[in-house]
Amino acid sequence: MSLRTEFEPFFLGVDGGGTSCRTRLCNMAGVESGVGVAGSANTTLGVDAAFHKIVIAIKMAVLDAGLIDQCFGRIYAGLGLAGLSLRRDYEAVNSYHHPFAELSAETDAYIACLGAHQGQDGGVLIIGTGSCGLLIMGNSSVAVGGWGYLMSDLGSGAQLGRSALRGALEECDALLPKSGLGTALMAHFDENPESLVTWSETATPKSYGSFVPEIISHAINKDEAAIALVNSTANDIERMILTLISKGAAKIALIGGLAEPMLPWLSETVLGYLTKAKGDPLDGALMLARQKYKLVEEGLLSQRQGAGTFVSSRVEQLLTELTGYREDMAAWGMAPDVHGEHNLPVVQNINLISAPITMIQFFYLFAKSLSLARGMNPNAPEHLLKVAETT
Repeated sequence: MSLRTEFEPFFLGVDGGGTSCRTRLCNMAGVESGVGVAGSANTTLGVDAAFHKIVIAIKMAVLDAGLIDQCFGRIYAGLGLAGLSLRRDYEAVNSYHHPFAELSAETDAYIACLGAHQGQDGGVLIIGTGSCGLLIMGNSSVAVGGWGYLMSDLGSGAQLGRSALRGALEECDALLPKSGLGTALMAHFDENPESLVTWSETATPKSYGSFVPEIISHAINKDEAAIALVNSTANDIERMILTLISKGAAKIALIGGLAEPMLPWLSETVLGYLTKAKGDPLDGALMLARQKYKLVEEGLLSQRQGAGTFVSSRVEQLLTELTGYREDMAAWGMAPDVHGEHNLPVVQNINLISAPITMIQFFYLFAKSLSLARGMNPNAPEHLLKVAETT
């Protein structure tokens, strides 16, 4: 093995959903080296529990690649996790002590959108155990839903399963007429309502979602109770799709374990907005990993393995040492601008993402002041001032 190969980085994609956690390990050339799978990595069930599943899946990928755990320090990991819509969990995951060279985490919807549109603008709606919609436009993103199955997850497998079980319980109390679906579901609990209730006390979203194939099968076979449930789920899915369209999405990629089974239940209008995904969520997770590697290699970020990523001292020094316009003019032996103050503010707090943009903004402000001082048109080429005056 050459020295170059021995120390080259690996890129790891992690898709942590409500049902399973999948990993894909690739080398510098983008060639898949190994894959792994483990149980649910939904952070709403606990960040420690999620990372336990993540590490299991990662070790499987490392072993599949014929590597050893010691290579973790060469891995740049991109994570997409269910439950990361909550700022609490987002901060906990991104500051979590880890063994990798670098780690970057976003929601599972975000990596799904990156992968589905190969980094270009577009929207995605995940409908699996949970649900979440997301639209990426330029450097911004907008999420719809994704707040977890207790308060959100419209159109998801977990919500469909729980609604069906609730209906079955109501049938036992004669609040609803008996149905084939309700009878079949209660058979899982020995037709004992108390067994269903005690089971629900520890049930997870995955537990509820496990009944979805049975529900859809009854709907296909014309069971009225099942049809009503599936139609209600379809309506929720359509609401989320139309909301993403109203926010600017031209096309939506529908993905997740429930996507294909629900297509026949969606209206023609909504189907017209759907497009086939160009890649999968793990492709998007690997994009996250490569983006972080690129920032580190360019010196815009510095590494503190296992402790997080920080703006590099080179960038901090450059930004914090920016002087005012008058000081620069005096230093260069030129008269200060007579049009008023154009001192450039000193940056005290560096935003990790916007630091390069801030540098560009300061440059344009300085160029404007210099142009005015020398009697030149600061709006040449045309519309340049739009850049300098943007806040």
